[in-house]
Amino acid sequence: MAGNCQPNGNYLLSLIDEILDIAKTNAQKTQLSPAVFHFSSKISLKQLL
Repeated sequence: MAGNCQPNGNYLLSLIDEILDIAKTNAQKTQLSPAVFHFSSKISLKQLL
């Protein structure tokens, strides 16, 4: 059970970072620019399971 704390904590931290980025974008403090993103190269099926 203790082994799950580190990965779960990292996931929670990244989730909070994403929420803060969205909040900054909504407050127009960040500008978005279009970019090509290859989702399949960023994640593997093993990570999804």
